[in-house]
Amino acid sequence: MVFADDDYIPDDVTPRPLDDLYEQSEMPPPPEIQLPPLVLNSIWDSDMMTKFLDDTTGRKKWRCGHCGQEWFEHNATKALGHVVGIVKDIKACRGTIPPRYKDAYINFYRSKYDSRAFGAHSIAKMHSSLDTTDNRTLSSLLKQGQKRTADTAIDLTVHSPITNSVTTASSSRLSANKKPKETFQTTLSSQFHKYPGSRSSPDAIRAANVAFAHFTLANSLSFRIGECILFCRYTRAVQQCGADYKPPGRNMVSGKLLDATFESYYHEEAGKLFEEPDLYSISVYRDGATIKTTPLINVLACSPGNPACVLDVVDCTLHMSEGGKKDAKFIAQEMLQVLRKLDNIKKGSVTQIMFDGASNVQKAGAIIAPHYPCASVEHGAEHVVSLIVEKLMLLPCLREYGKLCKVVSGSL
Repeated sequence: MVFADDDYIPDDVTPRPLDDLYEQSEMPPPPEIQLPPLVLNSIWDSDMMTKFLDDTTGRKKWRCGHCGQEWFEHNATKALGHVVGIVKDIKACRGTIPPRYKDAYINFYRSKYDSRAFGAHSIAKMHSSLDTTDNRTLSSLLKQGQKRTADTAIDLTVHSPITNSVTTASSSRLSANKKPKETFQTTLSSQFHKYPGSRSSPDAIRAANVAFAHFTLANSLSFRIGECILFCRYTRAVQQCGADYKPPGRNMVSGKLLDATFESYYHEEAGKLFEEPDLYSISVYRDGATIKTTPLINVLACSPGNPACVLDVVDCTLHMSEGGKKDAKFIAQEMLQVLRKLDNIKKGSVTQIMFDGASNVQKAGAIIAPHYPCASVEHGAEHVVSLIVEKLMLLPCLREYGKLCKVVSGSL
């Protein structure tokens, strides 16, 4: 039936049964669509933050989809600060940000803050480890005969330029017949008092930057050497010295300082091998190598506390120049010297000795076995497998396949 007029009312307006049922029942609300939480790896991952180029100037710009404001340059920090409302050098967003986006922005900001805090904690932990290593190296250097005086007593801790640090002579102990030796204290205020020029002027900073750049370029060093933690520690230690300080010469660096540094790192790495010694033992393995006509034998060890530790690198030049060879007897003698050093730390700690498949080293393992009955001498197959793969990769088809893999991996 078609109504000719919108105001037409039909004669029969008696409610029908279904109409009564419809009026009594309540319509259920439409189901809410549960969207997954928004996870951002970058502020630009949000579809409400748009990067584009200005049509007139061609400059980079970005737009906030919540408030419609636009800014020049793609600055991720300012974009995040805009929607979070924390960064001071940009206005906070005045638009309406849905809870899903607001939570994503706040979580992303917190993750960046946590990563920065973790990075700062890692750097502080590294400085603490380096403090221990440097102090151990200094102690080793002093044992070699160098006496510690007021001129050589310096503080190597990372907090020395900021907090007061006390460096005392190692043998300043009180005794009944000897007078106490002098102690030396280094503080920030005393450094400024001793060296009035410590507060650098802009001209001095520019001159130092030019000299540093010249030094870096002339010695073909990495441009990032100024960011190296060890180099920064060195400059911090130099600041505690007087104007007459001179860096050590090549003979001292390659002699006493190198020996002291090696001894410090050796004891540190060897100590990691013996973590939880009652539960785990140590595996020792070796291999021969010739680097630029220099015959070498490297001896390594591993344990759960230190998966890769270099125990020794034996230079066989003198032995072979006298007509000797890297035979089983020579290899066994060098290995036994290294194993006895580990026995001095904890006897019976070595339970596995591994060699490659060469006949001379397998015979050396047979010589070592009676000296360490609790250790098993095994044949390491990884070295043989690597040699087989190396020969297979010389085939033209596999060589072309390797080039293709490099191209594909480089384009990803």
